[in-house]
Amino acid sequence: MQQVKDVQRAKAKVDDAGYGAAMDGRIDDQLARGTKEFELLYLSLNPEGLAKATNKFRVDESTSTLYFNGFDAKVYPGDMTKLEAEGVKLKDVVALANSAPLRKDFKNTAEFAAATTAHIDKIRQGLKPFHKAHQEAYSAMISAMDIPIKTSGFPAPKLDVATSVEESAQLRFFRPTDKITIQEATTMLANPSVDSPRWVHKTYYNKNKNQSYNAYVAVDFSGNKTKSDNLPLRRVQGTMYFDPEKKIGDFNLPEMNNPSRRSEIMRDLLAGKEVKLQTPSPMYPEILMSLNANMATYHVKNLHGKALGHKEFRTKEANDRLASRISYVDEKGKVTPPKNQPKSGQRQPRAAASDEEGARKNKNHRQAAGNSTRVVKKSGQKAGQKVRP
Repeated sequence: MQQVKDVQRAKAKVDDAGYGAAMDGRIDDQLARGTKEFELLYLSLNPEGLAKATNKFRVDESTSTLYFNGFDAKVYPGDMTKLEAEGVKLKDVVALANSAPLRKDFKNTAEFAAATTAHIDKIRQGLKPFHKAHQEAYSAMISAMDIPIKTSGFPAPKLDVATSVEESAQLRFFRPTDKITIQEATTMLANPSVDSPRWVHKTYYNKNKNQSYNAYVAVDFSGNKTKSDNLPLRRVQGTMYFDPEKKIGDFNLPEMNNPSRRSEIMRDLLAGKEVKLQTPSPMYPEILMSLNANMATYHVKNLHGKALGHKEFRTKEANDRLASRISYVDEKGKVTPPKNQPKSGQRQPRAAASDEEGARKNKNHRQAAGNSTRVVKKSGQKAGQKVRP
């Protein structure tokens, strides 16, 4: 093996990206061959999509230092985790695809080539029985089946992929400094929405790494691109602006009364997942919730993905509190402030953002939680009429 510096440091960054030690053997295999620049492909599967990650490594020739530069994540949306055929689970096929033979384990190239071919045959046999109804999932999987060949150094075969699958795929490059794991990238890219992207809670450090800060991160699907033709990342900083655990207390969600379930729900929400939750509502006994950091609240949807108002799902206390912040306009246009409006000269305490509907009326979302009281008067609004908080 070539004497390469900072191998463990590079592997630690790979671990931070959500791979654990899954690629350690393949990294060592490439370094043993003296490869200066290489890519390792990896599949990630979760209930929201299948990701093919191309992980990029480089050995600096002047310093002999190994660097992990990040990964391209190509994500095919759709729940493929439950697909099974003749006892073969797709997750087992994914695990097989991520465990390509290593050159160092064979005496010569011929044996290595034979083992690689047999490995690919196993993968294809695992996929073959899938029902035609799962054509898109099958095609997405097939598009990633060049993993054992590419990582072994052999040329990759051309494989047919359904056009609809390729068109639905989302691609983005993530650097180690983004602190986004492959699992989070899969969730974020599997939901390419402009209005309701998936937000992930992250902890970052300043340049000197002596101070941390919280931020919420989402991929920008508005059509903008960075100078390097990458999808931009949107960031909202700090729990001062948005405290998810405090905000979810405004909602009447029986499951949150169970401490262990509450912990599980918050973990999934902060990871960008959409969580199915029970409610006392007779019309919507179950809803879907996910972070909406941009508006300092949550997205609330029915099980078909349609956005719902928040009032029906909030506690009475939360609704009363939010209603007390509404001002009214009488027939003569005179504004009557809410009952808790401070007297002239008194400083008004900073209030949390009301909800998704109220926050949308404020063009500058960072001021959605500001000191000004909402006044109910706008184009087409009748005097004395109230806006739902």
